[in-house]
Amino acid sequence: LLGQPPQALLAHADLRSKFFSESGQWTADIPIPESTPFEARETALIEGNAEDREAFLRLMRKMIQWEPEKRGTARELAEDEWILKHTT
Repeated sequence: LLGQPPQALLAHADLRSKFFSESGQWTADIPIPESTPFEARETALIEGNAEDREAFLRLMRKMIQWEPEKRGTARELAEDEWILKHTT
């Protein structure tokens, strides 16, 4: 879904050598299923009007990030327009 992890993230991983080569290629015995990029799945994520779908996808993009500092905080996610609309 997210594709290959960024090299900067792998550089700090303690167990990197168990799963990735020096160049960042997956080397573990566990196969990784063929992935479909998040963008390619967007139209199938929810049904509804285009505005609601776009709000939902913005929320997902805030949550689904390799690097923690790029993810939305709990407060940001709780106050997201899509969450507020669908929980009130």
